[in-house]
Amino acid sequence: MKNKTIFHLTVLVFSILLFSNLLYAKDPWESKKKHIGVIIDPGHALYGNLDPQGANLSSNKFVQYGPTSGASIVSGRSCINVPKLLQGTVESVECGKYLKVSGKGGVPRDPDDYVEPEGSAFFARALYDEIHNDFSVNSTRDLSYSLDQMLSMVRKPNVGNDWRNSATTYLCYMLKPAFSGCSKKPDAGSSPYDYDIRWKFANTIYDKEKSRDYVFISYHSNAPDPHATGTVTGWSSATDKITGACPYDKNAKFNSLALSKKFLAESLHNQISTALNEKIPSWPNDPNKAVDARTCSLFQKNPGVISGTKMPAALVEVGFHTNYNDIQNVLAYDNLEAKRVVARATFEGIKKFFNASIKTSDLSGTTKYTFTTDEDIILNGANYPKNQNVVIYVVPLKDYETYKRGDLFSSMRSKVKPITNKTDSSGKFSYKFKKGSIPAGPYNVIIAIYDPSKFEWVDAYSAMSVTKPSTSLFGELANRLQDWTVTDLMKKHN
Repeated sequence: MKNKTIFHLTVLVFSILLFSNLLYAKDPWESKKKHIGVIIDPGHALYGNLDPQGANLSSNKFVQYGPTSGASIVSGRSCINVPKLLQGTVESVECGKYLKVSGKGGVPRDPDDYVEPEGSAFFARALYDEIHNDFSVNSTRDLSYSLDQMLSMVRKPNVGNDWRNSATTYLCYMLKPAFSGCSKKPDAGSSPYDYDIRWKFANTIYDKEKSRDYVFISYHSNAPDPHATGTVTGWSSATDKITGACPYDKNAKFNSLALSKKFLAESLHNQISTALNEKIPSWPNDPNKAVDARTCSLFQKNPGVISGTKMPAALVEVGFHTNYNDIQNVLAYDNLEAKRVVARATFEGIKKFFNASIKTSDLSGTTKYTFTTDEDIILNGANYPKNQNVVIYVVPLKDYETYKRGDLFSSMRSKVKPITNKTDSSGKFSYKFKKGSIPAGPYNVIIAIYDPSKFEWVDAYSAMSVTKPSTSLFGELANRLQDWTVTDLMKKHN
């Protein structure tokens, strides 16, 4: 009985040690997510791009579409009179004029209109609710109002600065302390262009926080084709600010940053389209609508707000506000459940983007959490960009928490030459380490996905201890604990 008790205690101690090692080796999501940041962009300003402070009292800048051609005839922001979509007309002349405060020449706002910057802000706030407990979150516009509060304010005059104002007003006047990039007053007419200030704000945060990887997500609704429907998600293969009309910067080189933007857009798009299709069977679930906005294919917007970022960025056109069914099914202000569906799907897309995995096993497929010098070890990866090269690094063991974005792999004293491997059409790869090919010692295995020279938190990571076979009783028990469960051990002893 005494010997059995001692054995049980021994098993318990080794199980605890093994469990601790497994948690570390597997790099669980709980460990990675605190190194993720999200910058939410609720889209364009309600009051035009420059948004001078007085615009909330005088602006009438809204896009108005012709009843048949769909061509815009007035520059500004989109305001749609929903009932008129069924009559072949996109909007009424009075749409949006509520901006003129009562008594200053304004007219009552139509209770059935839809203004894009208001609608996109609902998606942004829903995303904040979904992710702020998991990630570090920043926003280019005010997200301090709840969805219910926002719903109570739409179609009412804005007599002060609230969530409907632009990034310029929010970042330069409402945010405390103000964004350092606000060098000129918005009401001077020479403020940072509304596109520019958003990506410049995002890049400032990205540069300051090396302990996190950031992604930039910009919500919009699409136009002007009344027959088009569904979600379109854009990324930009340009790597710096884009100006001018389509086609965009043809000389932009496709590089690792562009690849990360592409994979983020695809990850978000597939999750959002699938989730909406499950809720609304008629909603298109088309993976080909994750597009390079630079080419203008399926896209009507200058992608400057996403092309300027130093981080992965995607522009999500959730639906077409020129399509009656898209408005009713998803975009309508009071359809809060649809906003939450998109937010949850966006969260899953972010997880997919960051959650590339590594699994190590022996030739039989049994999972191994340590390298050994007497058997081959197979390295399997999943959830990577499709048909792309990744680089495998085996470097000296280091605490995951001490890494910083931008750490050079060349400074990590690897004794193993970096290994380039290509993923397949499903985003998977496999590589075999032959027995004895790695010197004894503790290691990290890191799969560099986008930048082959520098560590990023999006990279896949695992802590692997290289051990030699042991013939001692406790060494043998430790080795077998790699393959046996505690229940198996108890059964074998009893």
